[in-house]
Amino acid sequence: MDLVRAQLDAIAARLAAHGSAAPGAEFAPLAPGPPPVLIAAVDGSSRMLLDGGAFAVVALRAGRVVVRDAEEVIEREAPLEVWLLEADTFADKWSERYREVTGRLPAEQPPDLQAALEWLRELAETEAALAALEALVAVPEAAAKPGAAESDAPGPLLLLDGALTSPHAPARDALRLVLDRADAAGVTVAAVAKRSSLARDGAPVLPALMRDSPGGCWRTALDCDSLGKSGAVRLNPASEWAFRLDVAGGDYGAVAASLVALARDAVYPGYPWPLAQAHNLVLIDGDLTDALRQALQGAALEQGLAPGAWDVLFSDYHEVLDRSV
Repeated sequence: MDLVRAQLDAIAARLAAHGSAAPGAEFAPLAPGPPPVLIAAVDGSSRMLLDGGAFAVVALRAGRVVVRDAEEVIEREAPLEVWLLEADTFADKWSERYREVTGRLPAEQPPDLQAALEWLRELAETEAALAALEALVAVPEAAAKPGAAESDAPGPLLLLDGALTSPHAPARDALRLVLDRADAAGVTVAAVAKRSSLARDGAPVLPALMRDSPGGCWRTALDCDSLGKSGAVRLNPASEWAFRLDVAGGDYGAVAASLVALARDAVYPGYPWPLAQAHNLVLIDGDLTDALRQALQGAALEQGLAPGAWDVLFSDYHEVLDRSV
């Protein structure tokens, strides 16, 4: 235990250093600006339903909400998909799906089943983003809001969950496709990251910014990998959260200001409510996960799987060992 205590003390000291790290940022105040007449927000969710070692059954859901006049949801769609991923075919299956969505073959393939699940979710979000762009273009400006042509409201905005970057090439290429389509359609793209791994000298950047920031709403630049312009923002003075915000195809300050006007929801202060709507729409929660597992088990038994075979397919001896402790 002396060794463990020494390790815990060393980790605690490092965490304390993280908590006092100075980001050295310059903060610019943010005032609410006019929100776009049309906004589409996209998010995705995934769950491992069953892990059979050499195969997995996974659930995916990505979708969009389209908002008019910053208050009316005029469209929502989030189809649920269930996939069987097998060790000898999952890479080819993913590559074919990638080609269907993007029209091109991927630069690389997922290395394992867990990565395939994550990459499939990202691909589903790409498909939802492309559909959201089509939805934005399909709404005539005059029909979007009375007097829209004479208003000072910015043009349409596509909101994405996450950042305008990815650690692997296929996702970056898919993001470029979305940005190219958005640019051709005159749509600004903004990505808001609920979670960020940005660090300076090992210390997380966003908590340090929140600790040292002034009151009120603000923005500050970030030097990080992105296909757009990156920064951090605090969108509501009542919020305890700062978010990474990436913007492509529009003025960063104007987009951030418009998000301040969209981040006044009492339940999610400081987070753009169209993205909160998209998150809740696509969420695969525990109840749905259990229902899907039970439905799959019932269907398998109806199709001839022996009752005892189900447990054998998804057995893990760790559980036996853990029960004996």
